[in-house]
Amino acid sequence: MKLLMPSCIFSILVCFFLEINAVEFKIKNNERGEIWVGIQGNPGHPHLKNGGFKLAQGAQKSVNAPDNWAGRFWARTWCNQGSNHCLTGNCANKVKCNGFGGEPPAT
Repeated sequence: MKLLMPSCIFSILVCFFLEINAVEFKIKNNERGEIWVGIQGNPGHPHLKNGGFKLAQGAQKSVNAPDNWAGRFWARTWCNQGSNHCLTGNCANKVKCNGFGGEPPAT
């Protein structure tokens, strides 16, 4: 039992440290259909969630970032499931932009 206590305390401290040094972005889709969210980190910053994800109508998703993260989020609309092309904010015909920026027009 004595061995479990230090590891339990360590786990709590790690969780506490990670929580303090992170920022949470909450993204909610208020559109009438699915959107694809694009994420691009500025140079030297990571592309969170590999650069994007799909978000159903009315859905919400949290994205955690380091507290010093800099970059942008944008909504991509009218996306084709087959070709992965979006009419607004397209990024190289990918769901996960992974470094590709949004093409005009962008929302």
